Amino acid sequence: MKKLTLLTIGVFLAVLALAQNTNHQKYGENGYNYMPVPKIEKQSVSHTAKAIVWEENFDDANISDWTLYDQDGDGQDWFTATYDGIACLTSASWSSTGGALTPNNWAVTPAIDLSAVEGAPFIDFTTWAQDQGWTSEHYKVMVSTTDNQVASFTENIFEETLPGTGMFNRTVSLGDFVGETIYIAFVHFDCTDMFQLNLDDISVYSSIEVNLGVTGVASPTNAASCALSNAEEVTITLANVGGVDATGFDISYTIEGEGGTETVTETFDDVLAAGATTDYTFTQTADLSALDYYTITYEVAIADDVDLTNNTLEHEVRSTDGTLIVSALSDAAGDQTWTLTNSAGDVVASFTDYQWDIN
Repeated sequence: MKKLTLLTIGVFLAVLALAQNTNHQKYGENGYNYMPVPKIEKQSVSHTAKAIVWEENFDDANISDWTLYDQDGDGQDWFTATYDGIACLTSASWSSTGGALTPNNWAVTPAIDLSAVEGAPFIDFTTWAQDQGWTSEHYKVMVSTTDNQVASFTENIFEETLPGTGMFNRTVSLGDFVGETIYIAFVHFDCTDMFQLNLDDISVYSSIEVNLGVTGVASPTNAASCALSNAEEVTITLANVGGVDATGFDISYTIEGEGGTETVTETFDDVLAAGATTDYTFTQTADLSALDYYTITYEVAIADDVDLTNNTLEHEVRSTDGTLIVSALSDAAGDQTWTLTNSAGDVVASFTDYQWDIN
C-alpha cells in the first residue's frame, strides 16, 4: 500500500509539472507553441520634410556595428532573428534551456552624428512581444554623448512595460542632443519569465513637418474609484512629434454614453515646442455622474498635419456600483480555476493552480 501511495504521488507530481511547463512552450519555429503577433497593417505616413540621419531594419541580420552587453551574465544576449517573415533584434526573458531569465541586456547603436541636423531630431522604432500571451516585457532607451560604454549612458529618454498585444510604434525626441554625436542603447531589463522582446525599423531623423498627437490621459480614470462625479477634470497629454513649434490649434473630447454624445472643443494658445510634450487640462469639466460606461475620444487638429493616425485617442471610464462577478470551473481532468471579475469585465483576481476536491 505504501508503494502504491508513493507511485500515485509521483504520477500526480509529474502531471502537475507537465501542466505547469506547458505555460512556457513558447515559439513554434524552435519547437515550441506560442501565441503569434496579430497581423497589423502599418499606416502609411508621408514624411515630405523628414531627413534620415541613421536607420536600421535588421533585414541583413548584420549587427557587427552594434555593441552588445550581457550585464546580467546569463549568457543570453540580444540577437537577430526572423519571425513570421519579420527580421528584428530580439532579447529573451525566458529560454528553453535556462527557463525564466532576468535580463539586463544592452544593444548599443554605432555613433550617430546630430551636429548638422536641421529641424527637430527624433528616433522612431517598432517594438512588440514575441509571445502575445506573455507581453509584460520591460525596456528603456538610454543616450550617451561620450562613448558606447554602459557607464556612459546617463540619459533615460524613454521607458515602458509593453502595454499589451500587438506592435507598438514609438517616437521619442532627441532635441536635447542637437549638435552632438550620440550613442543610443536599448536595454531589456526589470522583467522575467515572459519570452522575447523584439525591435525593428529603428530610424533617427530630423523633421520640419507638422505632426501633433494625443499620447495619454491623466484624467478622468477609475484609478481611485468606480464612481465618478458631475465635474470630472479632463487632462490629456499632447505631443509635438513634428519639427516646428505649434500654437493656436484645436483640441477636443467627445463623451459617448447611454445618455447621448457630447463634444467639448477648446483652443491651445500656448506654444508647444517641436519635440515637446505637455499636459493640457480642459476648462470644461465632464459630467460622468450617471451610472454608465463612457467612451471618451480625445482629438487634436492642426492644419498640414502629416500623420492623422496619432491625432485621436479613445479611452473608456465607468461610473458604476462596483459589482463583482465570481466564475469557477472544474473540468473532467480535475483541474479547477476561478476568476473574480468586476462589472467592466476586468479580472480582479484569479487562481489557476492544480487542485483537488474543490467545490
